[in-house]
Amino acid sequence: MITSRNGRNGRYAVLLAVCLALIAYFSYHAVEGGHGLHRRAALAKQIALLEAELAALKHERLRIEHDVALMTERARTDPDVLDEQARALLNYARPDDIVVLRSPAAAK
Repeated sequence: MITSRNGRNGRYAVLLAVCLALIAYFSYHAVEGGHGLHRRAALAKQIALLEAELAALKHERLRIEHDVALMTERARTDPDVLDEQARALLNYARPDDIVVLRSPAAAK
């Protein structure tokens, strides 16, 4: 089988085109894909927002723990205080409680 130089150049051109297409494909997905550079930047921004939210929640938790510690100290001296505060904050009543509803105008 005798091949001419033109046939070989054609095959090299096809091989080169395929290699360039693969490089372009992988380059595109390295930048724009699901795990690409743009997605990484978006995730970094989301991480920063969530870390700020986590810091705020930790601060809120410390405040609540402090309030609970204060309530616990008061509850040791008078257990009814804790029950009264919990029902007032949670807006709950016992089944045997008598609830008197007032209009906002009468409350003033």
